[in-house]
Amino acid sequence: MEVDEDKWVTKAIENVEKYLNRGGALQGDIPQFLGGSELLNTIGMAMGLPICNPTDWSQYELKQALSGQLVFFKGKSLEAINAVAETIRSCCNGDDKNYITVLPIELYFQGKLYELPIFRAHRYRDSKKYYVDNTGRYYDSVSDWYDNNKLPPCRMGYPADLTLKLRPGYTYPHIYLADTPPKRVGPKTARVVDTVSAVAGISSGVGLLFASGGLAAPFVVAGVASAVWGSARASNTLYDRASHGESVNPFTNSESRMLWLGIAANIASFGAMGATMRLTSLAARGRDVSNALRIFTNIANGTTLTLSTLAIINNSLYLIQHYDELSSIDVLMHLASVAFWTKGVFTYKTAGTLIREAEIQAFNNINKELSPEVQRELNEVRGRIQNDASLLRQFIAASQSQVSIQEYSQVLIDGMHYYDTVNNMSPEQIEAFASLRNVLSDDMHLIRGLQRVSDTTNLNRQGTVELVLDMWQRYADTNFGSTGDVTLRGGNLVLGSAPPIQINQMPDLSVSMIRFFGEHLSRIDGTTTNNWSVPDLLILQSRGLFTTCQATGVCRTGHATISLNGKLEISVKKLMSLKPTTCEQLFGMISRLTDNQCSTASLLPADLVKLCVRELRLRFEVHRRESVEWATRCVSSEVSLRNIVQGDLMPHERDRLYTFRADVDMVKADLYMSDLIKFVAEKNPRNVSELVAYSEFVMTYIEEVSGNILEDLNEGRRQLPNQKKKKVWIREQAAREVFENTSAMTEKLNDLLNTVSNNDMVGVQTVGSGLSDTELVAAIRSNRIRFGGRISAAYHIYKHSTDPVSAYVDQANSTIRLSSDQYTVTIGQEGNTRLISFTDDNGSCIVLESNGRVLLCSFRATGRQ
Repeated sequence: MEVDEDKWVTKAIENVEKYLNRGGALQGDIPQFLGGSELLNTIGMAMGLPICNPTDWSQYELKQALSGQLVFFKGKSLEAINAVAETIRSCCNGDDKNYITVLPIELYFQGKLYELPIFRAHRYRDSKKYYVDNTGRYYDSVSDWYDNNKLPPCRMGYPADLTLKLRPGYTYPHIYLADTPPKRVGPKTARVVDTVSAVAGISSGVGLLFASGGLAAPFVVAGVASAVWGSARASNTLYDRASHGESVNPFTNSESRMLWLGIAANIASFGAMGATMRLTSLAARGRDVSNALRIFTNIANGTTLTLSTLAIINNSLYLIQHYDELSSIDVLMHLASVAFWTKGVFTYKTAGTLIREAEIQAFNNINKELSPEVQRELNEVRGRIQNDASLLRQFIAASQSQVSIQEYSQVLIDGMHYYDTVNNMSPEQIEAFASLRNVLSDDMHLIRGLQRVSDTTNLNRQGTVELVLDMWQRYADTNFGSTGDVTLRGGNLVLGSAPPIQINQMPDLSVSMIRFFGEHLSRIDGTTTNNWSVPDLLILQSRGLFTTCQATGVCRTGHATISLNGKLEISVKKLMSLKPTTCEQLFGMISRLTDNQCSTASLLPADLVKLCVRELRLRFEVHRRESVEWATRCVSSEVSLRNIVQGDLMPHERDRLYTFRADVDMVKADLYMSDLIKFVAEKNPRNVSELVAYSEFVMTYIEEVSGNILEDLNEGRRQLPNQKKKKVWIREQAAREVFENTSAMTEKLNDLLNTVSNNDMVGVQTVGSGLSDTELVAAIRSNRIRFGGRISAAYHIYKHSTDPVSAYVDQANSTIRLSSDQYTVTIGQEGNTRLISFTDDNGSCIVLESNGRVLLCSFRATGRQ
């Protein structure tokens, strides 16, 4: 849209404010957990791509649309969306569902204001964040995007720190203004900077912006942007694109270039859809378009109707189809806009204004499905409510929850009787019932819950209400704070995303456990709910959890992982695997821990270390913190390694640093640590696992050289210098000889890596997820288990060499298959891994399983080191 230069900043702030309040007041920066069709539709709406025409849908597509499972984009538009989605999944380790935040980038280019989206993506709460632009190019930090984005040379406005928030002390968004990178480098350099194709939403339509050499402007023709694709590019562009997750095919393949250009053709093919484009733009900016559209918006944002009778459907369609300005594609466009700006579900719901005739006809159809007695009582309900429109909306809401007309009619009748019961109770009980009703905000579930409690407990209505109100008052007295999402489903109370609590379990919950539900479990990621069980928590409560030892938080990693007094993170699954007496002992020890004792690992009580660290192999947070601090000091001279150990490490990565530190102490590797780190840095490890594996290889190699030197001393081929301690001198001499010329060590490493590759020793084996221990062992034995990485494999076949070394993996798998019942299964601390140890006469083998992925950890042949 055209904007005067002195007004573009104000307009940009207004545009960013729409995103700041997307999903509710100041809710725009809260990420959505998106995957599948919801992710693709969100990307498409953010990029302003044209939506498919509902009149062309098949019955199957219509069914998908009604259930919120249809992608509203096809053809070249969907290909552009998939390019972004694939990059997001790649940044998030291949996960299909991830946390996504849509951020607007405002561009002021040659007197016009354009808006581009950028997507902030991360795997789980507080994990590393990536920024993916609308071309599928990713950036691993805000500064990376600021310095390396490929926007055309112009001015840009963007949310400060790429975070949607208010400017401190003000009521409008905090945005930064800057020149884009091509403009900052100057006009001469800009001529050779490739600025990439970018899909941009334009106020009068949807356009495809191609800017080449930093100088080509978009041309808007009849609401559709034409494209210019230049051929001049800087010599380093290929490397730059590849390093930010982009495909390099557009530079080498003409078909790929035309694929991108085809998006513009696809937009143009829509022809006479100007009204739809205007509708999208106006909806995105929150303006009024027509009275009919306002009515439709109220329905979409209010009751979100799902129609439950043929009469309502027919009348609603009739009303919608007679609004001249709302075609079927306009309806879809608007519903998609509502879903995008409210962070709702992308569904296509045919709905309209419920006029009186439709109400009468709807109730006629409802009564046809009821017995005469139920009809009579339902008419009594209608007479009390005196609002058929409101009552029909309740029937529609019930149908969305798969509740039949007969069942919901009975719910309304039961509700009438329950309210009569409540009105005959004491004022305090009536007030408590009103409080419960207000928190639940769902009379349907309340009444169904009360009736099911009556059925299961053989209580009359008054007895049921008294039981539930007693439970509610106990719960409210814990002062847990408002979760904003409390429901009563059947005979269960459900707090937020927490597992359901049966009404008859409530008396068994301690006050601290109820508070734990309110403060922590109610806010957990709903996708992990199946990892929690109230019966399991009650068992652990009987052993001292919540009572002897407080659970002070829910951790973001692992399966149902909780923090015990902030000192130890451990999963419920791991705790349930311990013997009851061991569990009680653990809770008692941790409850007595002081902050001073946990300030350093050396101050942890000896009995606690013996039980938790040595026997149960648990790592306290102080262990993990000190391990990272130690590793940071070790690699301080190498930026690449420092970035690894100071990254957002998972618990198992911090635990790997803990065992690495123990290995360093055991072989006195601190004598040559600086040289070791320099050698490892040259190998460019990608993560903690590779960093440690390279280091362990070096330490093993030096130990081998030390053994040779000792043999030379014993055979008289060398002499120990005067006043030198033998062991210290041998290690110093070995390190000196190895690091003076590392070619021999490098050659050894390469030989091992070749052995690994030539003998197919690397590869993840996938088995069924959720298998029992017995089923898992059977699945492992039916497959060939290998290492997860080449360097890890190379280190292990060197450290625990077999004869021949090339047979290492084969001998390990032989032990796995022939070990009979000689195996043990141990659950990892976070509950999301299992270690399986196999033993036979030929050796011992350790295998790791995580979410159905199986890897070989180690094998030690009998008689070998």
